[in-house]
Amino acid sequence: MPLLSSLRARPYVLDGALAGLVTAMALLESAQPGRGWAHPAVMVPGALLVTVPLAARRLAPVPVLLVGLGAALVVALVATTPASATLFLAGLIELYTVATRCSRRTILLAVPLVLVVAGVTLARDPATTAPVEALPTFGVTAAVLMLALVVRRSRDQAQRLRLLADELAESRATGERLAISAERLRISREMHDVLAHSISVMVLQTGAARMSLADTAPAVRTMLAGVEDVGREALGELRGVLGLLREPGTSGADLAPPQGDLGRLVETMRGAGLAVTVHGDDALAGVAPSVAQAVFRTVQEALTNCLKHAPGARTTVEIDVQENRVVVAVRDTGGSAPAPALEGAGHGLHGIRERVLALGGSVSSGPQADGGWVVRAELPCLGAPLGAGGLRP
Repeated sequence: MPLLSSLRARPYVLDGALAGLVTAMALLESAQPGRGWAHPAVMVPGALLVTVPLAARRLAPVPVLLVGLGAALVVALVATTPASATLFLAGLIELYTVATRCSRRTILLAVPLVLVVAGVTLARDPATTAPVEALPTFGVTAAVLMLALVVRRSRDQAQRLRLLADELAESRATGERLAISAERLRISREMHDVLAHSISVMVLQTGAARMSLADTAPAVRTMLAGVEDVGREALGELRGVLGLLREPGTSGADLAPPQGDLGRLVETMRGAGLAVTVHGDDALAGVAPSVAQAVFRTVQEALTNCLKHAPGARTTVEIDVQENRVVVAVRDTGGSAPAPALEGAGHGLHGIRERVLALGGSVSSGPQADGGWVVRAELPCLGAPLGAGGLRP
């Protein structure tokens, strides 16, 4: 219930209410016929000293118990009156609080004090005619003490279970991190052994082919030199990716293309036979490195698709850096020659979508009304999410 939850969140309010209730019970008990307290100047303040401090029982359990026991002892010694059940209840509450919150040494010291005060109170009670009549009082005290120890043990066990659960969660998270690191290292080794080796061999063989050609084929030598350059760049980027896999703490921004790489990419594509026009490529200097990287990869994938699927097409790259976002669009006019059959198509655009969406941007691609194809991406300049950042159809 909301009320109980609110009270549990404010235990000191409960303690104040408990102190007020027990104090009212003590005063009502003193007003009962036949229980007229002698020496009211001592009895009433003594009763208040036993009951009112209950409001601070959680803050200072030992001082509250000592004040209550001292006041109860003075009341018992000053006047010979029937023992007060309400004052006895207040003492039990104070003993329970000490037993559930204090050290075992403090409990061992407090229990004899409580028994002594209870014994003196019963001895001064005119209704007590034999020592055996004190057994119920001591029995109730022992029962309250046992209850307090059981509650204390239950709390300690719950605390230990919470600590064990936290340790288990931390251990599980550590195990997952170690498993991920091991998998990253395995992937890194596989990529190095397979991809890096294969690309290195391709670059070397291309260089050998270029050197073996006579000077009578300058165009072919230029194309082979471009293949060598692309291969070396791919090796450099592959080494960067392998570094990310081996060092999980490395930032992905370390792989952002340096200034001028977009121009080199365009020149490479032109050398491969693609007619490319670029607008706004010098506006990326002020955007975040991760955004510049995403723009570069988007243009790279779109131009590669044009080269593969639309040979002979005229392609336009437009980069527009606005106040808080970057818009990049790659458009082609459609191929004038049949596209060759290539394997492995279809994964590049998925990778672009994942990269752009991770930065809070959006990607769209599809045919144009006047023919050809367009790939358009929109990203925040600082890599922060742009609203929902969803993928447009």
